[in-house]
Parts: sequence; structure tokens; C-alpha cells
Amino acid sequence: MDWLIAAGDVLASGGLGAIVGGVFSWVQKREERKNLELELAHEKEMANIDRLREEADQKHALALADKGMEQAALEGQIATDVADAELREATVTAQAMPSGHPLIDGVLRFVRPVITLYLLAIVSIIGANLHSLTGGLEALPSEDLFQLYTHIVQQTVFLAVTAVTWWFGARGVSSGKQ
Repeated sequence: MDWLIAAGDVLASGGLGAIVGGVFSWVQKREERKNLELELAHEKEMANIDRLREEADQKHALALADKGMEQAALEGQIATDVADAELREATVTAQAMPSGHPLIDGVLRFVRPVITLYLLAIVSIIGANLHSLTGGLEALPSEDLFQLYTHIVQQTVFLAVTAVTWWFGARGVSSGKQ
């Protein structure tokens, strides 16, 4: 039974909490870097499309000047409108995925409030149950009281270190974009 308590103490330690928080922070930073690479590649592609469009517009203007046909201008406008619509669709699609990994995004949205609510609920339930089952802290022998306090402190430190490491590690550096 003591080995089970010792294993629980290790799993509830602040060091393990820091490791867990650090790992999730690292995963989010990696995803942010990948997202930035995707944004930069998208901007490069947009610049290339703009250059191609300008070349096409110049060729089209020369053809109109040479031929003097209004129909060519209308067809060029239609082609530009279609390209603009496709470009807008591609831009909206690219912006719809914050990190490219829905699981990471979902975990980031729900873990913080779930951990916070869980901490509040479980601590309240444990406290109320312990108080009613033992007849209050006065009814416990000092050795059991010390073990209880040690366990509660270890659990609280583990959860606090995990939450703080992950929360602040996931904040990232402001890019200055508005």
C-alpha cells in the first residue's frame, strides 16, 4: 500500500506538473511556428499571384490596344473577377484553421476552464466529505492529519504548477498584428 501512495506522490508532484505544462506549451509553440510558416507561404503565393495578374493585365492591355476590341476587355474583367473570387475563397479557407491541428485548438479552448472548474469542485467535495466522515480535523490522529495535509499540498502544487506552466507557456509572444 505504501508503494501505491509513493507512486501517487510522484505522479502528483510539482516537477511532473511542470513537465506536463512544459510539454503542452512546447507543442503549442511548435504549432504556432508551423502556422507562421503557412502564413508566410500564403503571403508569398499572394505576391506571386499579384505579379502574374499584373503581367496578365499588361498583356491584356497590349492586346486591347492592338486590336481595339471591347470584347477582349470584358473577357479580361471576367477572368480577373473569377481569379479574385478563387483567391478570396483560398484566403478564407486558410484563415479558418488557426494552427492546422483541430485537436490542439480544441484542447487549448477547453482544458483551462475544465481544470479550473475541476479543481474548485473536487477540493470542495473532498473537504466537505472529509469533514463529515471524520468528525472534523480534531478527530484525526496527528500522524494521519500530517499525511492528509501532505497529500493535499502535493496535489494542489501539481495542479497549480501544471496550470500556470501551460497557461503562461501557451500565451506566446505578441506579434504586433492587429
